[in-house]
Amino acid sequence: MKRFLLFVIGLLLSPFAFAVPAVTSADLTTLSDLLKEVYDPVIAEQQNLEAFTWNEFDEGDDKLGGQGWVFETKMGGNQEGIGARAERGALPSAGHQRWVQGLIYWANIYGTFELTGQVIEAAKDNVEAFANSKTEEMEGLTRDTMKDMNRQVYGDGKCVLALASEAASSGQKICYVQDGQYLRSNMIVDVKDASTVATFNVDSNLIAAVEAAPTTTYPYRVKVTLTDNIAVTLAAGDIFIREDSANAAYTAWYEIDGLGAIVDDGTAVVTYENISRTTYPLWKGHLLDNSGTDRNLTLDLLQQLEDQITLATGKRPDWIRMNLGQRRKYFDLVGPDKRYMTGKIDGGYERLDYNGNELTIDIDHPHGEITALTRSSIKKYSLRKFGLLDFDGLVLRQVSGYDLWRGHVGMYGNLGCKKPNSNARLIDLTEPASEGAWVW
Repeated sequence: MKRFLLFVIGLLLSPFAFAVPAVTSADLTTLSDLLKEVYDPVIAEQQNLEAFTWNEFDEGDDKLGGQGWVFETKMGGNQEGIGARAERGALPSAGHQRWVQGLIYWANIYGTFELTGQVIEAAKDNVEAFANSKTEEMEGLTRDTMKDMNRQVYGDGKCVLALASEAASSGQKICYVQDGQYLRSNMIVDVKDASTVATFNVDSNLIAAVEAAPTTTYPYRVKVTLTDNIAVTLAAGDIFIREDSANAAYTAWYEIDGLGAIVDDGTAVVTYENISRTTYPLWKGHLLDNSGTDRNLTLDLLQQLEDQITLATGKRPDWIRMNLGQRRKYFDLVGPDKRYMTGKIDGGYERLDYNGNELTIDIDHPHGEITALTRSSIKKYSLRKFGLLDFDGLVLRQVSGYDLWRGHVGMYGNLGCKKPNSNARLIDLTEPASEGAWVW
């Protein structure tokens, strides 16, 4: 018995390893089937859709209707009836004031979206989708359309999005444009022949991709990939427009009359608001060009821009607009004159102005230009303000014969100006290198 007890004690004290059951603690792998995916409540918008300038203009007091809004403008005074005479001389002949009627007419701007019945039902609320499909499509289309209207604000009404920078052979999908500022992926475009504008070189082709491809000559040149092959060879200068935004002959244009028409000296728009700028030179805006040759911005050019308006109206402009590149050019001019009163050197700039006018930046402002405006001279005129086209009370309408539902947003309106010579544009400015390797 004694020896047995010693044997047991020996076993207990020996280094013999007993088997221990493995224990697995809870971790992300073991709990993977239990954990949920948590969805971000906010959809991150990747596009810059700020319709900055369009929203800044005030509404006009006059409502469009009938054949448009007819207004009266005075183009000249009674100069014949004035003069010095000798004693007993005949008095000056009678003259008269010069009056001309102008016409503001509306453009029709539309946006369209479609949803299937299944999409409407499957994505009605946030439990089943990131956002209500109908609401997101309507609100997203509104932002997209307003952004395009902001682009039209700077145009001359002729719908030009871009010009081809070089030839592109038929049978391929790749072409290049001089400045791709206004082109976007998924945009449907027509391309008009530069020499024979009644000819379509591209008819209703969807843009698959837009990529930066800058050169020294064209710092904002882009490579455009179309969805379908080009049927007719493109030439440099060919005109890219949105699908059907002009008639086939390219003699009627359907976009709004933007600043390119308002602030023009008859070079691009000879007749504005039904008044000929050839017959009535006072109806011209001020265009400071350099015969198509770009030159660097100078303070003297800026002063000339302002002086043109002062000479014509007796007042200074109160709104100067430019893009990011010209802001950089302007800062290069005035940066060395900055005084650091606090003794602290800071980088960049928070506010730039010229003669007391703050320089307003809009990325949709045309490259190589600066615009000086008298804001009160330009108004938004509306037959119907932008919103849902729901005349029948319906937001969505069924496409006949299909479980497909369509909605429209739109506006019947235009920009109008009853005193174009209150505004000026400085063009043919050297644009700095691309602001970034942007892709739309």
